[in-house]
Amino acid sequence: MSDYGSHPTIYGSLSDGELYALYRWETWSTLDEAHRQQLLQETVNRSAVQNGEKGSCEVVFADLGPGVAGEQSGSTIRVNRDFYATDTRMTAKNGQLCTETKQGNNMDALVTVLHEDQHAYQNQVIDGTIPAPDPSLQREYAANDFNTVNVAMPDGTTAPGATYIQGNDGEFGYYLYYAQSTERDAHRISEERATRIMEALEREYGTEPSFQAFRQEIEANGFEATMADMKETFGSDTVEHDVNASLMNRVYGTNDRVDPEVDRLVAKEIMETYRSVHPGVTAQGQAQKNPMGQQAEETTEADQKGISASGEKNETLNGSEYDHSEQAQADAGVQQEDIAETAGKAAEGYDNSADSVPAAQEAGEEDTSGGNAREASGEAAEEGAAADVGVDDDGGIDDEGGIE
Repeated sequence: MSDYGSHPTIYGSLSDGELYALYRWETWSTLDEAHRQQLLQETVNRSAVQNGEKGSCEVVFADLGPGVAGEQSGSTIRVNRDFYATDTRMTAKNGQLCTETKQGNNMDALVTVLHEDQHAYQNQVIDGTIPAPDPSLQREYAANDFNTVNVAMPDGTTAPGATYIQGNDGEFGYYLYYAQSTERDAHRISEERATRIMEALEREYGTEPSFQAFRQEIEANGFEATMADMKETFGSDTVEHDVNASLMNRVYGTNDRVDPEVDRLVAKEIMETYRSVHPGVTAQGQAQKNPMGQQAEETTEADQKGISASGEKNETLNGSEYDHSEQAQADAGVQQEDIAETAGKAAEGYDNSADSVPAAQEAGEEDTSGGNAREASGEAAEEGAAADVGVDDDGGIDDEGGIE
């Protein structure tokens, strides 16, 4: 059982419309690192309430390297400091790596934290902290959670595998990664929610280049486009089912029908994942049975799920590849401008003093080990938060499509 704790922000008193308006490029581009951290944190706070999570993950900026936009592990969501604190990306020009400013990171940042919070939700469903809307979904997620399983080899031996797909196969791995249940739902739900927020902002303020670029990216490389490409590439409409059935067969000892080629590709992928999270392990090995008698066991809590910065949404699981140390939350003084007013929405009672960000952070420094952490409910945020976050099941989008 897990409770992620409480992380109040200076934006707790804003309505959903006022909060999400801060993602418009003309406002996002004026926010310093401290304000951006608070915006991303408040977005995760409201997403967690919408999902029914107990508490919310802490959002921190981290040095994740050029290929990873964000990752969720334990009670923390780490987002790429270069991407989302400074709007810079490393690109190759004339054979040289150079840093350039990338407009449109506003929408990337929104999708990234929504995506990572879906993984946080999934983790609480898996460990039983919160119920799944359908028991079969909990079973599916649990089978996709880095369980160690035995993979039968052609010579009659077995090799260990970990039941999460990184997408290592150059031809098909990208599709298998998207098809596994945890990434399938994290990508789909985060894109859908971000799109609804963007469309409501367009109705309120009109469109802008960052919104147009986001829409084009989703249409070309988003979840639905990737699923369509996958079906065409495999010549089958059952790949998503086959990938998850293959994982569940291995974890639960079931014998659901799976396309043999998909099953072979899944076996190859999960063996690669095991070697990634267990460096130095040989191809041969023996997994132990868990207490339920299933041929599976969980790996360490260091396993991470994230989202890459490119169309190749591969995950980085080896903690040694990137610096995963928690970064200090922005300690710079807060700017004096009225952020909500800049966004075109007057936010009454909004405290933008030089001490507001540190004060909000200190208010959320509770013991999250399980004893003193308060649960976030669908009715109100925890004591010490600036105000009720007030997010409903539609993510703050009213029945007519406007932002509430």
